[in-house]
Amino acid sequence: MRVIFLDFDGGLNTYVYLFLVDPDSDDTDASALDPKAIARLNRIVEKTDSVVVLSTFWRHLHTQKNIVRMLDQRGFCGQVVGHTPFIDETQPTVMREVEVQRWLAMQRDAVESFVVLDDLDEFPSIKERHIRTDPNKGLTDQHIDEAVTILRTPIRNAA
Repeated sequence: MRVIFLDFDGGLNTYVYLFLVDPDSDDTDASALDPKAIARLNRIVEKTDSVVVLSTFWRHLHTQKNIVRMLDQRGFCGQVVGHTPFIDETQPTVMREVEVQRWLAMQRDAVESFVVLDDLDEFPSIKERHIRTDPNKGLTDQHIDEAVTILRTPIRNAA
């Protein structure tokens, strides 16, 4: 299985996009997800036959079922297969790399390849599989090509 560890803030939404979101929208959480970024995520999924694991802070605020509903509302066509484990509820972003590694350890034999899409720079031991998004730009076309290349590189052959 090819896995995308997905962060939302700074990837599927940006400061610019959030500024444009209608604050009176019926579903402000789903409307915070940029359909253009979702379309880019769909292209990665389609080109690599990958699945999504939620590593986003949003998993602390919403159930996986609700997050999937929000993604679907914004046009996501892929499959969410789970979320990274919660390690430290008091500092939910500090341990994100450890959470990714723990999820991978639990799925050791099932994961062929993975990529982390996140605007945080806290993945030193897996930096060759981390694509750092810019909170002002989110997921870009360039990221699509980078993610596809990483996902097509099996873990065992990773640099």
